[in-house]
Amino acid sequence: MGLVWIVTTGNSDVKLLTDKGYSALKDNEIKRKLLGSWYTKDLLAKVNKVNKDDWTLHARFTGIIYGDAIATHFHVLKFPLLDGFCNQLVKSDKKPDRIIILLTDQENIFEMGDRSDIDCPYWKDTCTLEPILSHYLRQKYKDILIEPIFLQPKSDSKGLDDWDVTLKLVQTEFDKLGITQDDEVIVSHQAGTPAISSAVQFVGLSMFGSKVNFLLSNERTHEVTLSNKYSSYLRSMQIRDAENLLSRYDYSGVKALIYSCLDDEGKTLLDAAIQWNLAEFDKFRDNLPSFYKENLDLWWSAGYESAYLAVIRYYQENIVEALFHSFRAIEGLICKWAENKYTKHILNDKNGSPQIKESIKTVLPNYWEKIQEKNESWLKQQEKDNENRLKKGKDIKEYSVGLFSQNLYILLEDIRPDCKENEYMKKGLYSAKDARNQQFHRLLALQEEDLIKAWKVSSISEWQNAILGCLNFIAKDDLTKEFKSLKEASLMSQIHQELEEKIKAIASYPH
Repeated sequence: MGLVWIVTTGNSDVKLLTDKGYSALKDNEIKRKLLGSWYTKDLLAKVNKVNKDDWTLHARFTGIIYGDAIATHFHVLKFPLLDGFCNQLVKSDKKPDRIIILLTDQENIFEMGDRSDIDCPYWKDTCTLEPILSHYLRQKYKDILIEPIFLQPKSDSKGLDDWDVTLKLVQTEFDKLGITQDDEVIVSHQAGTPAISSAVQFVGLSMFGSKVNFLLSNERTHEVTLSNKYSSYLRSMQIRDAENLLSRYDYSGVKALIYSCLDDEGKTLLDAAIQWNLAEFDKFRDNLPSFYKENLDLWWSAGYESAYLAVIRYYQENIVEALFHSFRAIEGLICKWAENKYTKHILNDKNGSPQIKESIKTVLPNYWEKIQEKNESWLKQQEKDNENRLKKGKDIKEYSVGLFSQNLYILLEDIRPDCKENEYMKKGLYSAKDARNQQFHRLLALQEEDLIKAWKVSSISEWQNAILGCLNFIAKDDLTKEFKSLKEASLMSQIHQELEEKIKAIASYPH
């Protein structure tokens, strides 16, 4: 475990103790150092008096003058901000193992003509201060690893006063640092442009989280403090990002961001939501507190949850799954209806798939006769298997067929013949079914118009109404009321709203 200090640098980090501090270099030596088409006498005159004790030159100019003569002229320089930071580290019993100096160099984006202006940002770049700052820090920390990083915008980009450009540069450079989970990080960001300061804060918090502390200097009192912004600043960013993810129903993403900040109920609801998003409706139910489970214990509940998941997939622009889940909700609910109505005539095979047994002919002889015709080969195979079992002295198994596809649809049609005339069932069972079968055997993308066409509707709202109409028809004998929308019918819509409130509440928790 090591302590890494990331230091930003600005134009006023290195100051002169007197306006005569560079007089020994003022003539020939300075001219020699500044030779070039960009040299102007105005640069030498640009000494800004800050107060009676401090004078500043433009940073690049200071570095050019003193960079290769720092050992000789170090005594005429002053480092007020760095002095305060170093003193605070001593008070806090913090000794860095690595010091990262963040320096600026915008040479690529400013032409020679631009540099003739004394106020050009080029002259406030800190890249030439590197030997001066390194010398200063080595005086404070012997045998320390000092690593300069240069923020250098490309020639075709904006400068370091631009947020997007600066953020990308800082992210790129921080990615190279090799800081581990065991390292502690301290950042002093009160130097350079506002964009640099903001980017360093943002990237530092997002990359290092609770491991990062900030050295902060009060501009009025010059008091320096070492603080941890994680509990407020980062949490605010995480809450904002979590709210965005929640609006896209990315429950796993929400968990990765703020799971530890949620209360126990919030964690339980979020874990359940993740299972719902995977269409694991049994696990969704099992994860919820008991007072939620009453509705989910009803045989028809999973069908409505699957249908609402289809709607969410549409909102997520996943049209393939929207078609899949919308028809799956109908077929799945028909199967649940059959299991509920003819429980003793249905079993699950070793894979958990429902099978309807031959015993169904005792109550639905005509149905079993139709099933025998459509499953003749499969039933003959079972007959042979039973003959072999008898030869081996084993008990025979009751004949059964899978309760899906035509075996399932024929059962509904026999018991509920009005399904063939129901306006919604005609769209679902006799249109969407065929489109689903066709599309799921082809490696083709689906667009919104394909979904609408498959259901023979004219709009997405009509599509939702058609799904709802199918489900209400299938479950109508056991519904206490007919649902008016899929959102109303789904418990997940309520859970989602509660998660929204849980995330909003985090912001008001004590830090």
